[in-house]
Formats: sequence, structure tokens, C-alpha cells
Amino acid sequence: KKQIVRPVLKVQNSLIQLGRGELPEINIETPDNAIGVMIKELKKSIGSLRKKAAFVEEVGKGNFYQEFEPLSDKDVQGKALIEMRNRLALSHESEKLRRWQHDGLVQLNEIMRTSNKDFTDLLEKIIETIVNHIKVDQAAIFLLHNEDMNDLHIQLGAYYNLNTKILNSKRYELKSSLIGRVLETKTTIVTNNTFDPYFTIEYPDGTESTNCNIVVIPLITSGTVVGAIQVAKLESFINEEIELL
Repeated sequence: KKQIVRPVLKVQNSLIQLGRGELPEINIETPDNAIGVMIKELKKSIGSLRKKAAFVEEVGKGNFYQEFEPLSDKDVQGKALIEMRNRLALSHESEKLRRWQHDGLVQLNEIMRTSNKDFTDLLEKIIETIVNHIKVDQAAIFLLHNEDMNDLHIQLGAYYNLNTKILNSKRYELKSSLIGRVLETKTTIVTNNTFDPYFTIEYPDGTESTNCNIVVIPLITSGTVVGAIQVAKLESFINEEIELL
């Protein structure tokens, strides 16, 4: 009787503690019978709850990449915890991107507000902010010259890390170019893995990438296109980066 009653009472007491939200230590001998199976499963359940509690604590600290393995495909609580972590991680990343966008806009607006009458200096500061904030490999502002409608072309206003081909060009023809399409349509163009002879990015070993990811944005004042910003990098642009531009 004692070999049956005592373990059952201890299991009962542990279950009562679980019902209060506690995670008791199970120091019960495990007999080789049905009661022993109950004790093993109880220990397993408490161990699982401890892991889940530790997981929740880590997520609460902001560790949204904390690993966790549900007990099985039917572990309702475990799967719900993973879903919670994933949703919190997504929300956290979205908030970071919103703050990043806001900071970039504040910097650009401050440049516009405090810029002096030196137009070249203004363009250079804009390029510097774009490069530092978005981490692009190349950037340039092109200004439209339309004094002669039969000789439309653009010239370089400010730039970062361009190749010698474009730096040696006194003018940049619009025909069949990305910038030409942007100026004509007044819309942003985003291309991935694109070849542009003027935008070739140099690797650390000195070799050049023939293809890169490019974004071209029209510069519009009072409804009139006055130029374009073209940026390029080896990594793909995310939507938030394009929206900031």
C-alpha cells in the first residue's frame, strides 16, 4: 500500500503546485509500474514548462531569434510560443525600419533647411547622406540641361565612388538609358542584376562587377523634372530604402 499511496500523494501534491503556476522539483522514486510511467511523464511535462518559461523570458528581453523546439506537431502551446516570437520579431524589425526611415528623412530635411546658397555643396551633402544612410556602393545626382530642346542631355551634379568612364564624360546621353526613361516617365525605376557601363562596382580585390542593383529616382520641382538620382549596390534594395529615396 505504501509503495502505491505515497507516490500517488506526491504526484497529487505536484499537480496541485502546477495548478498554482509553480514548477516543482519531482524527487520521487520511479517504480516500474503504471505509477512510474505517470511520474516520468510528469517530470517530462515540468521540464518542458521550464524550457518554455526560459524561452519566453529570452523573447521578453528582445532575443527574437531564440531557438525553441516544440515537443511534437501537436504541441499547441509550443507552436503558439513560436508564432508569438515570430510576430514580435516582425513587429520589431518593422519598427526599426520605420525609425531608420524617419532618421533619414530628418537628416535630408535638415540639409535642405540649413543649406546655404552653394548649390554644389547642397548636392554633395545630399549624396553623402544617402551613401551613409542606405550604404550604397555608388551614387550620383544628374541635372537635366534643356536649354536646347534638340540637344537634351544631363550632366553630373554630385557623385560618390563612380568609375572613370562617367567621370571623364562631360555629358551623359539620354537615349536608351535608365535615366532617360525616368526623366521621360517621371517615375522611379528599380532594376536588379543590371548592366550599366557607367555604374560598375569595384570589389575589394580590384575586380569589377559588371552587374549591380540600381535605383533611379526623378528629381521634380513644381511638376517639372530637373534631374535624377541614381544609386547602385551589389545587395538588393529593400522597399524602405527605395521609399526613403
